[in-house]
Amino acid sequence: MSFPEQVFLENLLEALKDHARIEQLASVQFSSQTFPIYTIAMGSQDPAAPTVALIGGVHGQEKIGAQVVLSYLETMTQLLRWDEMTHAFLEKSRIVFMPIVNPVGMFLLRRGNVNRVDLMRNSPLENPGAFLLGGQRISPLLPWYRGAKGGPMEVESQALCEFMRREVFPAKTSIALDCHSGY
Repeated sequence: MSFPEQVFLENLLEALKDHARIEQLASVQFSSQTFPIYTIAMGSQDPAAPTVALIGGVHGQEKIGAQVVLSYLETMTQLLRWDEMTHAFLEKSRIVFMPIVNPVGMFLLRRGNVNRVDLMRNSPLENPGAFLLGGQRISPLLPWYRGAKGGPMEVESQALCEFMRREVFPAKTSIALDCHSGY
């Protein structure tokens, strides 16, 4: 069991193995399958270097967000083969990717993860903002479910937070772009 974006990503990872730092940051179980959550880092290994982070696939049914990140990752894969300016740029800066945050949601074509939790609203904070839109803890059958009150953050949310703390926060200058799509 897989889905096209996962297959595409794994093919890119194979092509990138000599040009990037690839990590399986976490994995999620669904049925009898394990879905990996990958991160990719290119460029300087200095954590303070200017950093661009591209994140996709937080909402599983919003495939366009993941596809945009994967497309740029593919472009970088091609440029690393021949473009001297790309290599020069990456000597002093970094580009980091988390292209598919919610692989089970993407496999199932649903917004939430395997537990039906909306990962954009999954946090330990209890002041989510606008009623329902900011998230709710009433039921996973209703939109924008935040997860159980007092429960741990979902694996995918924890992985995203770890990625941001490690790859983006130490940079003196950073831009993080979380790609989504509308309906």
